[in-house]
Amino acid sequence: MQGNTPTAMLLEEEELRYVGPHREAEEDGLPTVYVWQHRLTPDQLVDLARCRFPLLPFERYEDYKQKRLVERLSVDMLACALLGQRVRIGHEATGRPFAEGSRWEISVSHTGRAFALSVGRQRHGLDIEGWGSRALRISRRFLLPEELPLLCAFPTLTEEQTAVLLWSAKEAVYKMVSTKEINLISDICLQASAPGQLLARVCGAETFTVYYSLYPSFVCTLCV
Repeated sequence: MQGNTPTAMLLEEEELRYVGPHREAEEDGLPTVYVWQHRLTPDQLVDLARCRFPLLPFERYEDYKQKRLVERLSVDMLACALLGQRVRIGHEATGRPFAEGSRWEISVSHTGRAFALSVGRQRHGLDIEGWGSRALRISRRFLLPEELPLLCAFPTLTEEQTAVLLWSAKEAVYKMVSTKEINLISDICLQASAPGQLLARVCGAETFTVYYSLYPSFVCTLCV
């Protein structure tokens, strides 16, 4: 994501150790998305975490199954690297994450072996989704009738890719609004906008911008 869109930083397995504290150049700057991609086993991840981030509450992860452990610990490690060793990710009653003891607004997501954390001054919602065929197969379940033409509105994408993008965009909007009273399908309506952007209208009233960026194995969407 470049230009007037949020910045995204892709980090490979060993690069987490070189990431410095998150900083924002402008007071009203858009959130930055950090995506850490790795193939560490649960044991390797825990060993790395104990070495790099010894203040993490490791007892928290003892009851997690392996997949959940990798997802949660990877995002927690990102938060420690970017926001400080003592920062912890908590969750509101709605499930919305927040950084305890930090002034930054955050959002989290993961897909496959990619784990994402977005950081900014303003409230936002982040989602990343791996490419696949499922979204297109169920597209009529999560797209409104007036949204179906969007499946053919992106000439550089296949319909399968577009369906994944639209699903991810709705997820990002849902995380932004963060209320269980909102229906992901019927209350969020997407419209095409500028390149790299969608408009999202929630409950026919509030309008948000969804920025998107395409990567070889996933799409990243950010709602502000």
